[in-house]
Amino acid sequence: MCGIAGVVGINNALTHVKNMLEAMHHRGPDDWGIYEDETTVLGHKRLSIIDLSAAGHQPMTSSKGDTTIVFNGEIYNYKELKDLLPNNATLKSNTDTEVILELWNIMGKDLFPKLRGMFALAIWNKNTQELVLSRDHMGIKPIYYHIKNNELVFASEIKGMLASGLIDKKINNQAIQHFLASGYIMQPDTIIDGVNMLEPASCLIWKDGQYTIEPFWNITNKPDRMPTSEKEAIKVVHQLVSDAVNEEAIADRPLGVFLSGGLDSTVLVAALKKSGAKQIQTFSVGFDGDDLSEVDDAKQAAKFYGTNHTQLQVNDKDVVPHINIYIKALDQPSVDGLNTWLVSKVTSKHVTIALSGLGGDELFSGYSIDRSILHKQQFNWFSKIIYSTKYLWNLAPKNIKNRLQVYSNRRNLPEFYKTWGRLFNDDEISQLTNQTTKPQNQFEALNLPTKFNLLQRISYMHQRGFMMSRLLRDSDAVSMDHSIEVRFPIIDCRLVNLAFNLPNTWKIKNVKSTAKLKNYEKDNSYEVNGVKHLLYQAFKNDLPPEFGSRPKRGFKMPIEKWMRKGLNDDIVKTLTNKQSFLNPQILNNIHINWQEGQINWGKVWAVYTLEKWVAQNIK
Repeated sequence: MCGIAGVVGINNALTHVKNMLEAMHHRGPDDWGIYEDETTVLGHKRLSIIDLSAAGHQPMTSSKGDTTIVFNGEIYNYKELKDLLPNNATLKSNTDTEVILELWNIMGKDLFPKLRGMFALAIWNKNTQELVLSRDHMGIKPIYYHIKNNELVFASEIKGMLASGLIDKKINNQAIQHFLASGYIMQPDTIIDGVNMLEPASCLIWKDGQYTIEPFWNITNKPDRMPTSEKEAIKVVHQLVSDAVNEEAIADRPLGVFLSGGLDSTVLVAALKKSGAKQIQTFSVGFDGDDLSEVDDAKQAAKFYGTNHTQLQVNDKDVVPHINIYIKALDQPSVDGLNTWLVSKVTSKHVTIALSGLGGDELFSGYSIDRSILHKQQFNWFSKIIYSTKYLWNLAPKNIKNRLQVYSNRRNLPEFYKTWGRLFNDDEISQLTNQTTKPQNQFEALNLPTKFNLLQRISYMHQRGFMMSRLLRDSDAVSMDHSIEVRFPIIDCRLVNLAFNLPNTWKIKNVKSTAKLKNYEKDNSYEVNGVKHLLYQAFKNDLPPEFGSRPKRGFKMPIEKWMRKGLNDDIVKTLTNKQSFLNPQILNNIHINWQEGQINWGKVWAVYTLEKWVAQNIK
């Protein structure tokens, strides 16, 4: 796992790239390198994972001497791909990087769909003066770019882009609006105006100041062979997850598992154990005096599988001294990522690589919103009449109007999806930002055509929105801050394509009864309510006893308690700063309303982290 950076089309760019690499030192503390010619400088920071020898040094130039690569990631099937090379090919290393480079010279961009793993890369051809940037299927590894005046700048992090000195530190106002609405910034936008994130499963081809972006894969692609029954689908899910776990457990450095105790992470340990893995190391985070986490479940799972388990106990005193470091690590503002930053911190003392169960909810319909939308996707007759009749609409009480508007938005999926986890509404955002333009609905571009059913469209929006732009982006940034490589077997591209195309009735059970639960995270269970049905059934016999009776709970942290205790002074200082980035008066009102219990803590956490990030990186 590494950090990459480069500048094309600018003379004497060596210093710029060195500064970019230094800003991303945490991504590759083991080695670094520079490639330079008349028009191009490529840089690489290395975290050695496969072939720890000097033969894996980057930038790496092809055997013909015409192409050079900087690569960040891991390709799990690279040994299989070696068979596509000519019989007389001679490799100088045992790295996936060299295999990619030599195959690129044979296959070009047709290579990218064949890569199974996570990657962000740049390949420069000095003969054709062409640069290609590419990113993995699910967007696990990031790559940012800026193109202006026939010049291109790219890097693995915003920190690297800003350190180049070639990017104006100008805030993207639309991205700020999106952040205040949802707590994260939807790619390809970033918080910096003029800097974009290359979208997943695509490649950018740059030549002579012109560029094109082409996709090479899609979540919706059908597998070569689809199961013909639910029973067969369960077997295939078990096989694909097991294969992905076994592939991603291969490394030349110590490896562990982030074990929360929930289904997804427990499945990873179960698959490792069944494969014959010895001395499995697992890691979890718990919170003093709080019952929000699944720490007891993690302990029970660790005992059942006989893992070498390490648990980090956290309280507000552990968080306060590191809050600035954590926000800096985010790379872009987000309301998420603190849990991964904390568990990566303790994990880094023991291993270099960790498996994560991220993706199970998005692929296998684990969120309550999935059932809610399916259950209430149609107006009832009462709603239709009132909502469509102006006279009755004017007479309806405000609470009835709000409820009916929510139901109406279920028919317009992007509009309803925007309300899921919503922080500030449009009027509040306008007041905070002093902008009169209404924020665009960033989810509209993600709404699939009607040829796909409603559950497929929901899953697609989960994956392309919340998962890729928030969970995966944050996980990469905060884990790499501790020089930890995190791998995600459940979102192996083969499994993604399978899960997307399976019938709804195989994936989601008991829609009506589960949608009506008063407390989804307390009253549901894997066995009775069919939550994440296919994944649970696939590993049911490999899980600890009585696992199926547990409720499916999301990972939560006592952030509000920390905010009212150790973090309170810094929050007051930040939200009452008259030189704040956001409207000072509105910020102060938010703080007062929160102290009086009139608003949710999530709004305060969002503006607090945004203000801290801007103060660290822009002001």
